[in-house]
Amino acid sequence: MEGLIAIFDYKNEAVRKVVEAIKFGFNRDLVGEVLVGWELPKKLKKTILVPVPLHRWRENWRGFNQAELIGRQMGKKMALVNGLARTRATNQQARTVNRGTRAENIRGAFGLSREGEGLSGKRVILVDDVFTSGVTMRECAKTLKKAGVKQVWGLVLAR
Repeated sequence: MEGLIAIFDYKNEAVRKVVEAIKFGFNRDLVGEVLVGWELPKKLKKTILVPVPLHRWRENWRGFNQAELIGRQMGKKMALVNGLARTRATNQQARTVNRGTRAENIRGAFGLSREGEGLSGKRVILVDDVFTSGVTMRECAKTLKKAGVKQVWGLVLAR
């Protein structure tokens, strides 16, 4: 990855509560509220947004993908492409305690989607809700780079 942009600090209790309300309280509207007025740096404005995908079972259970909601909010003036697909279900990273276990849990869990086939040679921003160990984002970036993506930046709601 070329770099990471974290909008908020996850150590802040209020930020943590907002993220939990979005993910586990199913409060989709909070995404728009917390991102009001926030804009990407100018150097990244002409970039394609790619949300980190959830496995279809988890997305069906939750009813949405929080990374996609963040991307849609950010991408009102940019392209949002669901360029990655979760190829297998994994344990929730938030419940996986150490970096090694997280890496093993997520290894090989992503592939390029049909929409992602047109990303070769492009610059993308990979969007997720929280950056903890970075394992998920790096695994997604690796998949995108293998597919010919020129640059991969990360954007998270909180780190």
